[in-house]
Amino acid sequence: MVTMITLHMLAEDNFEQAMYVLTKNTELSREAKGFVSRDVFFCVDDRLKGYSITTWESREDLESFRISPQRPPLQGEGGDGAIQLITDDGPVLVFTYTDSNVYERHAMS
Repeated sequence: MVTMITLHMLAEDNFEQAMYVLTKNTELSREAKGFVSRDVFFCVDDRLKGYSITTWESREDLESFRISPQRPPLQGEGGDGAIQLITDDGPVLVFTYTDSNVYERHAMS
C-alpha cells in the first residue's frame, strides 16, 4: 500500500472552485481501482490550508487515478506548486501552492 499526502493552499478568491476540485477528486477516488481511503483536513486557524491523505493498494493504482480523464482538468501539477482548474472561461487559480509526496508504511517493532 502507498499513501499520498498533499498540502493544499487554497486560493481565497476561488475558494469554491478549489473545494469543488477536492470534493470531486474525493468522489472519483472512491470509485477507482485500488482505492483504500481518503481524508481531507483543514487547519482550524487557516481555512485556506488543508491536507489530503489518500491510500491506495499500489503505486500503479495511484498513478492510474492521477492521469484519469474523469478528474477535473488541472494545469500546473508538478510545477511551482500552483494549480489551475481549466474551465470554459479559461484557467482559474484554485491552489496557490501544493506539495505532494507518496509514502509507504513501515512496521515499527
